[in-house]
Amino acid sequence: MGALTKISALMADIGGLKMEIGASLYKACIRPLLEFAYPVWCCAPIDQILKLERVQRIALLRASGTLNSTPTAALEVMTNVPPLRIRYEEILAQEFIRIHRKPHTNHLRSMVLQHLDDRSYMDHRILTPLHQIKMAVKDLCREFDPRRVDHELVYLTERMHSSIVIRATNTWQTLGNSKTRTSIQASAARKITQQQNSETDNNWIIAFTDGSALGNPGPCGASAIIYANGMDSEPSSIRKAVSKKSSSYHGEIYAIYLAVDFTVNYSTTHHIAGIRIFSDCQSAILTVSNSTQHNNFTSLCSDILERVQQLYDKEIDVDICWVAGHAGLAANELACAETKIAAHEAADIEDAEHQAPLSLLEAKGETRKAVIRKWQHRWDISETGRTYYQNKPSVTVKSVRSKQYR
Repeated sequence: MGALTKISALMADIGGLKMEIGASLYKACIRPLLEFAYPVWCCAPIDQILKLERVQRIALLRASGTLNSTPTAALEVMTNVPPLRIRYEEILAQEFIRIHRKPHTNHLRSMVLQHLDDRSYMDHRILTPLHQIKMAVKDLCREFDPRRVDHELVYLTERMHSSIVIRATNTWQTLGNSKTRTSIQASAARKITQQQNSETDNNWIIAFTDGSALGNPGPCGASAIIYANGMDSEPSSIRKAVSKKSSSYHGEIYAIYLAVDFTVNYSTTHHIAGIRIFSDCQSAILTVSNSTQHNNFTSLCSDILERVQQLYDKEIDVDICWVAGHAGLAANELACAETKIAAHEAADIEDAEHQAPLSLLEAKGETRKAVIRKWQHRWDISETGRTYYQNKPSVTVKSVRSKQYR
């Protein structure tokens, strides 16, 4: 209660604090204490949970500056803080995802999955944390299969001694983006890319990659335009329907994989000195050039870096450059067109086995959407806070942006 007392003192000081700051302080300093190790003690008696909900209510009263008679349901909606019990369900669902992502050799993962599949254990009258986890997953993971989330991998630091080299990062902040780029910046971007290509020998592969998702998230596709013998050679295109529902970021990373995978196969029958990849996604460039463990798209990043290592073993260099998107570069526009086709093809994917794994970020996002849906239903049917419901009928977990209620 020490943290709550200090925050209450701040809120009661001359002028007080804005509600958004008070709510943020609660979520940063107090709520973690209410959630600590919850998967272990999730079977605690209801009277103990009620005491913790009381702590959240007091904190939100202090943060909002409202009267003590304000209904709890209205307080939660006002400060954009979900009910504690729904938040606890989210923690359990995320805990299952965290455990399931572990390698197949992990003992905790094996034990948990074995007990969850054991009917004699799950039908037992004694409630255990695994029973609570199973109920939370069933409730919050209806829109996706949590077993499809990408697994953690034990990899890379011992085996990966080289990574993709990023070139010409000094232009990243000076050429704008596709929505705000001026004609002068577009012209400068074309000249930079043309100069980089002219400096590349014909025994280098040049690849322009692109990824896209219809709706983002939505049907996701990726493509790579390959110039096997320099820019003077005839290009070939590779496209892939990545997933029925994913992000453009996923597509951008997969497009880089397509280029690197092509180079590995091509190098078995041709002599090449290296590959230079042009991507218009800076986040994807930074991701694939990092040889440490990734939290998202783990398997895909691992596959890219393994192929990069295979190329380095053959003394084939791998460079990647940022290219300004939609700046009038023919190769980049061709990659964009192929990507759109791949994204439309991804919309027709029906077999789950042919869909890409979910990233940890996507799984958390889907779980959070389920939390909001459940909270919204609870707010819609709540018997208290009906006056405030007229002002704010929709719930959200985004940081509150409103005047102080005093």
